[in-house]
Amino acid sequence: MARHPVPARSHADGAPDPLDRDPMGDRSLAAIVLAAGEGTRMRSSRPKPLHRLAGRTMLQYMLDSLVDCDAGEVVVVVGHGAERVTKK
Repeated sequence: MARHPVPARSHADGAPDPLDRDPMGDRSLAAIVLAAGEGTRMRSSRPKPLHRLAGRTMLQYMLDSLVDCDAGEVVVVVGHGAERVTKK
């Protein structure tokens, strides 16, 4: 993607305009993981995020992928079975 330079703006007092910064330059990746599935359609008492696929839980796959993309902050939202999900 090509970036085009934008002329710098400033306030009347000479202070730089806060909207003039590079929109992607100083931001880090943050993620919200929704890990609140009950798993009833799977006919299981185990919360959905804790179901295993090839040896790892579905939640662990998601968390591992966020490590690979350098997520600066990760928030996990839990619901049904929260006490079991947060132990993992």
